[in-house]
Amino acid sequence: MVVSSYYDLDQLRAAMQDVEGVYMITPALDIIRTDAWLTGTPLASTRTSRFSRLSPG
Repeated sequence: MVVSSYYDLDQLRAAMQDVEGVYMITPALDIIRTDAWLTGTPLASTRTSRFSRLSPG
């Protein structure tokens, strides 16, 4: 381990090691979204605003 003269740099290095696993989430979500788009499967229902819920019919 590299000894730094700044304590914050050591904390930053430790935090960055924890973040490395997060980089695999983005490609996984992209694959899921691409598959849903290709198969025509909606990811979620569209949110209905409170204003549009007030309209009759």
